[in-house]
Amino acid sequence: MTLPSKSVAAYNAERTSQLPANVIINTGCRRITGKLGFGKQRVQYENNRTRAS
Repeated sequence: MTLPSKSVAAYNAERTSQLPANVIINTGCRRITGKLGFGKQRVQYENNRTRAS
């Protein structure tokens, strides 16, 4: 199952009119440590976990 990133979800819900320009992949609850890039572009990861304060 693929989850939209937070910025894509905000755009789809019409909370913003700004289109995300970067490649951001939502990994759900999984932790990703690898890096992926194409030339000067880099893929960013985000997850659904919240940090303990």
